[in-house]
Amino acid sequence: MVFISPLPKKQELNKLYDEDYFQGKGFDPTATYFQEYLDLKKREFQYKYFNFILDLVNDYKLKGNFLDLGCGFGNLLEMAGCRNFIPYGVEISPFAAKYPKEKWKDNIVIGEFKENLFPDNFFEVVTLIEVIEHLTSPIEILKNIYKVLKDNGIILIATGNVESLPAKVLGKFWDYYLIPGHIYYYSPNTISRLLKLAGFKIKRIFPPGELKRSKIFNLFEKQKLISNCIKLILFLREKILTSGMIIIAGK
Repeated sequence: MVFISPLPKKQELNKLYDEDYFQGKGFDPTATYFQEYLDLKKREFQYKYFNFILDLVNDYKLKGNFLDLGCGFGNLLEMAGCRNFIPYGVEISPFAAKYPKEKWKDNIVIGEFKENLFPDNFFEVVTLIEVIEHLTSPIEILKNIYKVLKDNGIILIATGNVESLPAKVLGKFWDYYLIPGHIYYYSPNTISRLLKLAGFKIKRIFPPGELKRSKIFNLFEKQKLISNCIKLILFLREKILTSGMIIIAGK
């Protein structure tokens, strides 16, 4: 596992996620989440991505209590609510959390995800979208998630892949190396080991576009409209250019 050293203190990290951070003025210049929240056109890509995430969730779960850790302005929760899930969220930033809290009141917790924050065996789904790399104690968080998940519940994690080709080629210039906010950097192997230590069973790990690509292939194959050459090009594009990964595990 790759991590920054020395590890920052929680108090120092919490100060990073202020209003400036959500407007791209902090350690991550791409984090223009507040502008995207206000502007529907800027939110379009995020909505497509979240729809993809929820499509993956729906392969396993169709309804029930849905917890998003690091829920930000609540965009994923809003979309999950439209798919028959009951939204719950935890957000460390008071600036971001006040928006979903206006909608879902006590279902939104402002602060850290701690033990006994929710009842055991309460959630069907827990998501961490670009969150686990920010955590100082990931194994502790994963063990707490395991407790609050129902039997056969799922956890979905999206994060960077430190063993991806872009990470290896770009080295210290890889755009996912965002210090001090990104603390731990995972590979498919290290994230699998971490989840298994917390009690989870790995269901699937893949680049963000892989499943969507496979569904497209199935459609085209049935209609006999795609050649093996085009398949190969798309496959290589996903494998070579993708920096991230999505992990789905079950209790």
